[in-house]
Amino acid sequence: MKKIISLALVCVCIFAFAGCTVGINGLSRYGTYADAGKYSVGSFTYNAEDVNTVEINWVGGEIEIVQSENATLSVTENSDSLDSEEQMHHYIRSGKLIIHYCESGHRGEINSAKKKLRVEIPVGIDVDIDNVSADITAGEMSVGDFELTNVSGNVDFAVITASKDIDIEIVSGTIEAESIFARAFSVEGVSGDIDVKKISADEIEVQIVSGKTEFALSKSCDVDVSGVSGNVSITLPEGVGAEVEFDSVSGDIHSDITHTKNGDTYTFGAGETKISVETVSGNLYIK
Repeated sequence: MKKIISLALVCVCIFAFAGCTVGINGLSRYGTYADAGKYSVGSFTYNAEDVNTVEINWVGGEIEIVQSENATLSVTENSDSLDSEEQMHHYIRSGKLIIHYCESGHRGEINSAKKKLRVEIPVGIDVDIDNVSADITAGEMSVGDFELTNVSGNVDFAVITASKDIDIEIVSGTIEAESIFARAFSVEGVSGDIDVKKISADEIEVQIVSGKTEFALSKSCDVDVSGVSGNVSITLPEGVGAEVEFDSVSGDIHSDITHTKNGDTYTFGAGETKISVETVSGNLYIK
């Protein structure tokens, strides 16, 4: 339980600082960022070959990510009626495209309806998103590393194929994906729901407090899930068994699949997939 409590403290810190907006005399202030004087303002185009990483820092509104093989790519927002300091700011530094919600240290309310961001990205790059309150959508993406810190926003992905790892931190939002392919997939969160229709990874780790976790495995792998009160549902690959260690204070394990029990270990079939689940009151469903 010590691991779960530590996780809660980490996620509270994420909630406090990731969004970069705080109340000051009835206004809002956006966080400051380095090299602010080098940033350009508003929608723009860039050469795909100049960028190997895209970093998005956003607060409110919407984010749409579109992958393209075109040599010239665009980044746009519907900000025609916004002042320049309220518009998106961007800077390419050493191969990294950095996008910020507005001017560094900006004070004042910004109409989030005017902050619908559309980002075209090259194939195979690293992606790093720090988001508060915005809803995120993406179609099929092939990336290197993928990192997402998400507070209160709902995230809807079609297919993410990562040649490296996918790491997600979530507070009070939802993560939905049709398919995920990665070397390793990890999620840490508080009050967030995870729903992945199909996942293929060598290692899967989920640590979530008071959130529902549901995913379907497409191959045998190592799975480690811990939580407090959220239910966990894992669908095994067709014809593949699992060895499941389940430790819970008041939760139960449920499955219609034939299995044997030895203490806290439940064996399904040949036990190829290794699954460890720890909860306080959440139930585990093996399908």
